[in-house]
Amino acid sequence: MKKLFATFLALTLLVGCSNGSSGTASGGDTSGGSTSGGTTTTTDAGGSAGGETIEIWLANVGGPTEWLVGKMNDWAKENNVTLNVVHPANYDETYTNLQAAIAGGVQPDLVLLDPAPARSLYSKDLVYNLTDLGLKSSDYVDAFMGQCTYDDGNAFAVPIYGTIQIGFYNVELFKKAGVDPDSINSWQDLVAVADKLKGAGATYVWEPMGGNAKNMIDAAFANGAKVFADDGETVIINSPEWVEVFEQFRKWIHEDKIMTTRWGQGWTYWYETKYDVLQNVAAGYTGSPVDPFDDWIDPDSSVDVATNFDFDTMYPREQFGWNGNPSAPWAETLVLAMPKKSDTKNQAKAFELLQYVTSPEISAGYSIISGYAASNKGAAETEEYKKYAEENPVAITLAKQAAHSSIFPADPSGQGILNALNDAASSIQQDGGTPAQEVLDKACQIAQAAVDEALGK
Repeated sequence: MKKLFATFLALTLLVGCSNGSSGTASGGDTSGGSTSGGTTTTTDAGGSAGGETIEIWLANVGGPTEWLVGKMNDWAKENNVTLNVVHPANYDETYTNLQAAIAGGVQPDLVLLDPAPARSLYSKDLVYNLTDLGLKSSDYVDAFMGQCTYDDGNAFAVPIYGTIQIGFYNVELFKKAGVDPDSINSWQDLVAVADKLKGAGATYVWEPMGGNAKNMIDAAFANGAKVFADDGETVIINSPEWVEVFEQFRKWIHEDKIMTTRWGQGWTYWYETKYDVLQNVAAGYTGSPVDPFDDWIDPDSSVDVATNFDFDTMYPREQFGWNGNPSAPWAETLVLAMPKKSDTKNQAKAFELLQYVTSPEISAGYSIISGYAASNKGAAETEEYKKYAEENPVAITLAKQAAHSSIFPADPSGQGILNALNDAASSIQQDGGTPAQEVLDKACQIAQAAVDEALGK
């Protein structure tokens, strides 16, 4: 299995060097005239006078983004287009600067955003209705496209890729314990074999990822939990479905002591969680589909996690369900939107580029080089992706997980509900002295206040 990782790393290195015109966050030509404040790179299409210029803002600079820029450059040259690619530092900066650009009438033709701000822009008629332009929403994975679809049924953006957290289990510990990982379908199934896994040497049967409420939200969704009541404005994150899950995790962590979570600054908590499983401290954990490709060295042990994480030692699986219900984890995505401009000269070409960037072939290629889920359903049918999936069990697991996942609904307050849930998770996972009902009642009050303020109540 190690051949897969060597191939991935080689691809990443090649991508980083393959296109001299691709910008990075620390250098490059910044003379493109954009107001984004990020790095701008310009591709000369080499076409005749009169060729159009398209500006696209893409944060998240790195190997996969540079690969994507290289593909866009090829498209630009074939279509007599000059391409300005701007790299804001992050998605918050992208949105902040985009609002300023719109106010100044110098917005880009395409921009990569989180779904929530793209949705907000559509509600203000500041981005194009892509359905009217001819977009076929059915071409995209439902869990991701659903986050680009407004209440009126129209698409305000297109998912460029997606991610859903999945599980990874310690092959050696499960084998030693005599536990068939395929027999574990729910958190309750896992707890039922806790004694066997601990007898095989595991201190903890599982480590749900700490740092925030993500994994407990995923489990709550599997339990049928909803964020809003039917009116779409009343927050119900203290309903029995939420309380049952949060209270059970509190007991598993602090009373039964069969689970634990890591917390810390930056990404430390993430790496420590993965390291625990590599060192047989835990029988498994819930993490990211890109974890097998994440190169990190523990500063205390000098153990290279990437070298030691291959599919012979840790194997991917879907998340656990809850009490007979299948898993339904939160599917996240990043989206491309088309800001409306008074000059519509570039509209047709910008829409062509948007469709090209999210086409089956490009979607497949981006998925392969990044490890994230392809957004276009047709990606799975490309020969390149089929070959990749044969060697990469994460790709297969991610595709299966995407078939039954959930969407965290749009929050009028922005992050108010999620912030309240994250604080609740911190209390449950790190402290554990307060019952979940009390913790979630407080979180619900805080979240409702944020929503009411955003709605002008």
